[in-house]
Amino acid sequence: MYISIQVRPDALRQAPGALSQTIPEDLLREASDLGITVRPVHPGVEDPNLRSYFCVEAPDLATATEIISRFQKCSSVQSAYLKPREELP
Repeated sequence: MYISIQVRPDALRQAPGALSQTIPEDLLREASDLGITVRPVHPGVEDPNLRSYFCVEAPDLATATEIISRFQKCSSVQSAYLKPREELP
C-alpha cells in the first residue's frame, strides 16, 4: 500500500548546493519510531511544489492507517493519505 505525504513548503530545508530534499525532522522521527523509510516522490527536482511530496510503503491497511494517523499529527505535514489502487476504467 502506497501512502502519499505532502509537507508544508516552509518545512522543507535544502542543503546548500544540493538538489535533494531534506525530510523534516518531525516526519523523520515518526518514520524512525515506526521503522519505515520516507522517500521523495520527485527526487532531485527544484520546483518547491514537487519537492514537498514524499511516500511510504505499508504492508497492509492496518499499518497504513497507523502511519497516516501518526504523520497527520506532525506539524510539518500538510496531508497524508492512502493512494487509491490504480485500476483500468
